Amino acid sequence: IEEYNFSYAANIGHYLYIGAGIGLQTLNYQLISNSGEMYVIGDGDDTRVTSAILTNVFNTSGVGCNLRLGVIVRPASWMRVGASFQSPTWYSLSDSYYAKITGEGTSAEYSVVEYSTPTSRSSYNFNSPLKAQASLGFVLGKVALINVDYLYTHNRGMKFKGEPSDYLFAEPEFVYENKEIKDYSLSTHTIKAGAEFRIASQFSFRAGAAYRTPNLTDNATRTLLDNTTRTDMEVFVDKGMFYASGGFGYRYNGFGIDITYAYSQQDYF
Repeated sequence: IEEYNFSYAANIGHYLYIGAGIGLQTLNYQLISNSGEMYVIGDGDDTRVTSAILTNVFNTSGVGCNLRLGVIVRPASWMRVGASFQSPTWYSLSDSYYAKITGEGTSAEYSVVEYSTPTSRSSYNFNSPLKAQASLGFVLGKVALINVDYLYTHNRGMKFKGEPSDYLFAEPEFVYENKEIKDYSLSTHTIKAGAEFRIASQFSFRAGAAYRTPNLTDNATRTLLDNTTRTDMEVFVDKGMFYASGGFGYRYNGFGIDITYAYSQQDYF
């Protein structure tokens, strides 16, 4: 995903800071999965190896846009209070996908044979989750900065929308998919905390950690239509994510260098 931002910010009396922006996104995603089996047939000098590989190719591309609003207030010189809101990203997307199976040594002539499904195509709209964030920061003299953030992501608000039907009483497209989003998605809560300490006039040490709650219920499933040509049947249920970082920075006469180590762990079942 690439994003291009157009933003505006204002400083009101060094007490109130406001900002707004529009983000334009381009999305390109490709998944290629291969599942293969190999067989040894025969015995002794009459042994031959045969194989079969099932390949799935899936592509999504499209464009999207979103809106952002943010505000920071300084109720005191040593405190910062912030809040921000990001609208859903409204995407217009197109999919194409097909599957093929390749066999070697399976025919009477031991040649390579290949069979492919037709390429399936679809176009639709998708709304990503909206996000809201609150933050609280403290400036401890010229020695330390401490910040705590809370991020709320409304995953249950995601929605697919298809083309209007030509039939008056036809069921809207993606009714089943949108119901599964409501049934299985969980809104996530992310807590972040970080601090920077100046240990010398040119050296600073930084550290931070964050935890995100799971975004799916434990009984979440993946359903594919009977007439799909997709063969990537994998499903992973998210169990949350933890990440932490630490590092130091050096500043002298307008020159700066930062070194950071970041660790993240995401659990699935």
